[in-house]
Parts: sequence; C-alpha cells; structure tokens
Amino acid sequence: MNKILIYYEQYGYGGVDTHLSTLINGWKNTEDKFFIITNSNNTGLDFLKKRIYNDNVIYKTISFKKNLNNTNNFITKLLSHIRFKHTFSYNFRKIIDLYKPDYVIIDNGGYPGGITNWYAPLEAIKANIISNNIYILIHHSPVKIVKFNLFNLYVNYLIKLILKKSIRFVTVSLASKNKLEKLTPIKNICVIYNGIEKQYCKNKNTKSPIK
Repeated sequence: MNKILIYYEQYGYGGVDTHLSTLINGWKNTEDKFFIITNSNNTGLDFLKKRIYNDNVIYKTISFKKNLNNTNNFITKLLSHIRFKHTFSYNFRKIIDLYKPDYVIIDNGGYPGGITNWYAPLEAIKANIISNNIYILIHHSPVKIVKFNLFNLYVNYLIKLILKKSIRFVTVSLASKNKLEKLTPIKNICVIYNGIEKQYCKNKNTKSPIK
C-alpha cells in the first residue's frame, strides 16, 4: 500500500477538482491511500468530495489567510507574509508528520498558481520525503509572457530552489510543456496526458473501484 498526499491551493471548484476525481476514481491499485489537503476556504472542496467515491481518501484542510493587512507599506506587507509563510509551513509539516506519505503531489491548476503550491514541495523535502517522490503538476501554461513583478520574481526564486532538489514537474500536454519551458524557469517537464483510458472508467453507482 502506498500513501499519497495531494496538496492544492484553490478557492472554488474547477479543473483541478475534475482531474483529481478522475485520477482517484480510476486509480488501479485499490489498496493505496490518499490524503487530500487544501486550504480551509476552498469552496470547491465540497464539490470534489461528491465526485470522489474511492473510500481510501482522507480530507484535511489548512487554515491560512493571505493579505493579512490592507496597508501599502512594504515592510508591513513583508512582515505579514513572513508570518503567513511560517504558519503555513508549520501546519503543513504537522500534516506530513501525521500521515507520513510515501509520495507527495502538488496539484497546481495554472502557472504560477497559489504561493503555497510552491512552499509545499520544499516543506516536504524538509520533512524527509524523497525528492523523486514529489511531483508538481501544472495543468496549463501561461497564456502570455509572465509579468515582471515581485510575486513572479519570488516564484522564480522558489522554482530555482525546487529544481536543485530533483523534484519532478508534470504537465498534461506537449503544448503546455513547450510554453512552460519557454516562459518560466521550469525545464525537463514530463508529459502525462490528462485523462484515463475508457476501460478504466467506472460508474459512480457501482460498489467497487476498478481492479
């Protein structure tokens, strides 16, 4: 049995939920266990739970609030973000220590996505998860050149740290791979197409998942 932890930051139902439900419902090894972790203010989580009928899934949320203040003062914003990062990192590490997963998947809808999607793989490394067992899935590439701003510069910095750790990047099409490698620091992306073969599909009303 493998224990697979999936983390994603999201705020409403979307393509990531559709992908996750298809992935988990069609999972071949019925003994594997999943832990789906997301932010507590993700309103799409209830929709996801209704779509997943694999019994080997545990859901857990992390409470965090970005933009802890409305000030335009840079120093105050920086201090607030440092506090936010520390809180997220502490809570995410506690979850990893609790479940002790064999694999960690970061499911990121579009690039660059939520900032915690980039903190999570680095925290998994600190928690002694083998880097080759950590995957960052990016569903679609930027539609245009990524804007030059502090947030994206910071994401680029985090990606460079991640690339040094041999964490694996996955996307769902060759077009997305080419765009990501052209417009972002990410290189050597693996392509796994976003779907499953028809014979692996299962009706939700059936009693057992696919064998």
